[in-house]
Amino acid sequence: MTKRWNFVLLLFFGAFGCSAPVEPTVGENEARAVRDGVEFTLRLEKVQLRLSDTLKGTFEVWNRTNSERAFEFLNQQQLGFEIQRPNGETVQQWPILFQPAASRFVLQPNQRRTLVLQALLIDWRTGHPLPTGRFWLSAYLLDDNSPRVRLGIEIRE
Repeated sequence: MTKRWNFVLLLFFGAFGCSAPVEPTVGENEARAVRDGVEFTLRLEKVQLRLSDTLKGTFEVWNRTNSERAFEFLNQQQLGFEIQRPNGETVQQWPILFQPAASRFVLQPNQRRTLVLQALLIDWRTGHPLPTGRFWLSAYLLDDNSPRVRLGIEIRE
């Protein structure tokens, strides 16, 4: 009987979690993730922003393997990003519209590609400024196979 209850508790905590949302730490302006020998790096000019600022940064993809890597996309946009509250609520997301035409890029061994991230701090659905506070910024390739690279940012008035 005890094993059954342990199993039920394991399922419950696995399904619903037992931790509170993680508050972003603001300070670092660079974060990395590696998948299958390819390094993904998000760099921001600054992580403490005012509502009048433009979010500016780059997303670099570096093929650190000895073989060619191809990235296939269902549309022209290749870079996506989200700004989320610590509880996971998305307050801004890009792209909001897709240009429906396939695109791709190929990286040879040790080759890099840098994509530009630039956005106003407004809610594109309403035209209003984003709320102030601490947030997670996640950037990723829109190929459905790349990791999300996340940095803490702070938006002030």
